[in-house]
Order: sequence, then C-alpha cells, then structure tokens
Amino acid sequence: MNYSERYVRQIGFEDIGEAGQKLISSHHALVLGCGGLGSVSAELLVRMGIGHLTLVDRDVVEMSNLNRQSLFTESDAKHGIPKAVAAENMLKQINTTIDIDSCVDDVTRFNVEDYIKSADVIVDGTDNFTTRYLINEACVKHNRTWIYGSCGETYGMVTTIIPGVTPCFSCLFEHHREEHEAITSETAGIINPIVHLIASIQCAEVLKLIINRHDLLNSGVLSIDLWRNSYENIHFASINKEKRCPVCNYHQFDYLDGRYGIAYASPYGSNGVQINPFTEMKLDIDDLSTRINEKQLISSNKYVVRFLEQDYEILLFYNGRSIVKGTTDIGIARGLIDKYLK
Repeated sequence: MNYSERYVRQIGFEDIGEAGQKLISSHHALVLGCGGLGSVSAELLVRMGIGHLTLVDRDVVEMSNLNRQSLFTESDAKHGIPKAVAAENMLKQINTTIDIDSCVDDVTRFNVEDYIKSADVIVDGTDNFTTRYLINEACVKHNRTWIYGSCGETYGMVTTIIPGVTPCFSCLFEHHREEHEAITSETAGIINPIVHLIASIQCAEVLKLIINRHDLLNSGVLSIDLWRNSYENIHFASINKEKRCPVCNYHQFDYLDGRYGIAYASPYGSNGVQINPFTEMKLDIDDLSTRINEKQLISSNKYVVRFLEQDYEILLFYNGRSIVKGTTDIGIARGLIDKYLK
C-alpha cells in the first residue's frame, strides 16, 4: 500500500506535509474509554495515521450505544463484545498499518500510571469525574499532555491540559464535583452531533501537539451548545490561580494515593455497581457459562459472560471484575456475584 497515497490529502495541508505525517506515524496515543468520544477519537486517530494506538475500556457494547458510538454494530451489541475489542476489530479494517492494542480494563489507581507512562498523548473518553481526577494526577506526575472532553444532551466541553504550562484539571474543576457527576448521557440523553464535534476538536488538538504547533492550541476551556448555537471559550488567563492547586503546584495526589475515590467498588451509571477483585484472578468463562441457567444467559464470549440473576443484570469479566445493574447497594451486588467467584 502506497503510504503517500493513503495520506495524500493530509500531507497536502501545508502545516502537516511529509514531515508532519512522519511525526504522526511515530507517536503513541492512548484513548481512555471507548464510548462516544473515545470511539470517534480512535477512528480519527487511525485514519490520520497515528503510529501506535492503545484503547482501554471497561464496558461492553449495548444497543443504546449505537446512536453515537460509530465503531460498533448491532452484532457487537447482540454478542456483548467489549468495546475495546470491538473497536480494535473495526479499526484494523480501516487501517492495517497501525499498531493497535485493546485492553478490557477499568482505569484505577493501580494501573493508570502504567497506561499513562507508555503514551505520548492521552485522549479522554471517560464518563466520570473521579476517573478524570485520577488521569489528571497521573499525567501531572509523569508530565503527559491530555485532552479532556465531555458531552451530554446537546453541549460539550474540551480543553488541552499540559502539565507545567496550563492549569491542570483540578485547577479547572475544583468545586461542585457532585454537580458535574450528575450530568451523563444516561441521565440527560444526548444527540450524536455533539459527540462527533467534541471528539473532532480533541483530535485536532492531538494533531497540533504532534506537529509542534503549540501556538495554535486552544488556550482555554471551550464550551459548545449545538442546540442553542452557543460557543464560549474561557481563557486560561482568566482563571484565578491565587489559590495554589495541590496537584500541579505541590504534587499532592489524593486519587493516586487512595485518599479519594473507591478502590474496589464504585457506582456504574445511575443504577449499577462495579466491583473490582481484591486480588488478581482469571476466570474460566466457559465454566461460568455452563453454571448459568440457559434462560438467564444473555451472551457469552471469551471476555465476559452476561446474564440475569433475579431482577438484576450481571456482567462477569475474565479478570474477575463485575458489573451489577439494577442496584446501587454494594452489599446486594457483592451477594449476587460471590457464588460465581468461588
């Protein structure tokens, strides 16, 4: 396959050219979360020719994802394929020259640094502020640039965070954490144009970083509401820095060190619980599938078995991680899965 032919339109853009395209192909991007923003960003990065792409996501494809998550199909949803795996499968059909790694994993304080350290740039595709605080601390600690993005309903936000240069995520979102957490696509709904727009801006920022056009990076937090035609950029210069940030000024890492956040059990959406195992384990998915009543079984593959138990939907992953939908009670969730982990 002719390298120049594939990227001829991109190379034709003066700011990129042959030299810029070579830089793109030499970089490693990490996409954390392969939902709306992450799936679109991953596709754009692969089409632009990023050299190495790592995808990390904890979830499986569901029908409700298909209105905005462009890499997935009805078949992926029917068979409960993990998003990271389904994304890799599709992306490899788009560009066979890219080195792609998919990781069916939850981002926690125990693994986030390993993921962050291996990448040149990180794209945020996560869906909660707790994980973003964790990503922010790891990026500050290891001096990695990341592009924050979020969206819900018809609006979205995006900003590029460069440790030591721009305010960090904790500087920008120090207050009203609970208020931010409450707004998700699950609770408020979402239209797909805002997802694709925010992800496109994130990837444009990645391009600028890679080809060393830092002078063109957005110098603030861009907020867009497509429904009301509102575009606002809150410049970093206007952010009050009199109160010194404990993360970027003093390297106080409360989430990495476990002082905030939940290590083993955490909310999942508005009516679910995710539980991580206390010790490393590897489950026999085939054995689990045979132990589940046929009428309860929804889907099973080598990564996860999905089934009904009483009035709850349970996902058990090969590494012992579980998701229980239909309750926010950690005790109930643990009780439901304990018998399958023995």
